[in-house]
Amino acid sequence: MIQEIEDWIADANERYKATMQPVSFEEKETESLLKVEVSGNFDGSPVVLSYHLKIADELIQSLKITG
Repeated sequence: MIQEIEDWIADANERYKATMQPVSFEEKETESLLKVEVSGNFDGSPVVLSYHLKIADELIQSLKITG
């Protein structure tokens, strides 16, 4: 499963020339929020995405990405 995710990310980055620029980061008790501006050669570029992260023992336990 990890290899498939790595391949998908590499393909998307090559195809869309995506770059990411952090905008903000907020830590709360149970969740962290990272906002990132993503740009590239895709419709709607640039777009700010919100990465909702739950972290425990320095590992990502869950991730939800919203636009």
